[in-house]
Amino acid sequence: MITINCSDQNRKPRTVSLFSEKLDDGLQLINNEASNYNQKPKPGRGSNTGQQSFSRCDALKSVLSKSITVKTVVHSNLRASAQPGRIYKDGRMTAQNPMPLFYHKPQILRFEEHKGLGLVAKNDFSFSSEATAIPLSVTEFMPAVRHYPIVFIDASGSPAPVAIVGLKQGRNLMLEQDGTWAAYAYVPAYIRRYPFILVQAPNEDTRYLAYDSESGRVKPLSEAPDAAPIFNEDGTASKVVEPMLQLCEAYHQHRAQDTAFLKAVAEADILVARHVDMEFPDKTRYRLDGFSVIDPERYRKLPARTLKQWTEKGWADAVALHLASTQNWGLLMERNRLVSAEAEAAPSRH
Repeated sequence: MITINCSDQNRKPRTVSLFSEKLDDGLQLINNEASNYNQKPKPGRGSNTGQQSFSRCDALKSVLSKSITVKTVVHSNLRASAQPGRIYKDGRMTAQNPMPLFYHKPQILRFEEHKGLGLVAKNDFSFSSEATAIPLSVTEFMPAVRHYPIVFIDASGSPAPVAIVGLKQGRNLMLEQDGTWAAYAYVPAYIRRYPFILVQAPNEDTRYLAYDSESGRVKPLSEAPDAAPIFNEDGTASKVVEPMLQLCEAYHQHRAQDTAFLKAVAEADILVARHVDMEFPDKTRYRLDGFSVIDPERYRKLPARTLKQWTEKGWADAVALHLASTQNWGLLMERNRLVSAEAEAAPSRH
């Protein structure tokens, strides 16, 4: 297995589960799960998750482990219901063992069992084709604010930030016809790390790298000779997988920093439920709901001491970026018009 051993006497992790999956031997998938370490969070500063350096224990090694199985469950996302003209937050997470969005059958990478696997290098995000919203870390607000409305959904009683990428059921507007992401748009770290994900050990000191075994990006080298090996001959992570491991760890650390900010937002009672009504050129009407935003009036009425503290911690920056992102509903409508036009023109080219 590829592991990250982060034993540190100064760290006292506390986890808040948003999307997580318990494995049979007590290991947990780390997705939007945030561990609250004793460090000052600084969300909203505009860091690009996975594209910058981060502090972690440098311990990668291969060990043997018993087989791990994953229970089949549903995931949560903003989706359109079967009723035309309305979009609801359905596919709700089950109370037990919710599977992270996009992941179907995660398995821990073990050298003995997976040394013959390789990663297919392709810029294909078609696995997210039906997504309407993508999870974000707060540190991604800066790059995301240029392209997406940033809103909050309820995840097990806690607010979770997401980027809206679609307006209609089962249609991610950021995908091109060949499965690539829109060239001008920021690709959220949650998307970039797939098919990999971290698994948390019960003592919360060791994390293991896992992959979605149903993903077409990981194949036996015998079937995909052009694929890059996942393991080196000594059982360590290959140069192709190492950046993905770093991305997964960076996303985990940034989500850990989000915990205090999201808790403060919830306790301040400044989130209000909202919906967006849309009318398209073909006269169809849709309503996107199931999300919340920060109410500017409630935010401005917070005590001066609270606002000062939020400014010092960088949280005011995150709020400002979230509020500024509301301008992007118009960008999504324009993107929808362009995508629809290209789809209609495609048959005429043949």
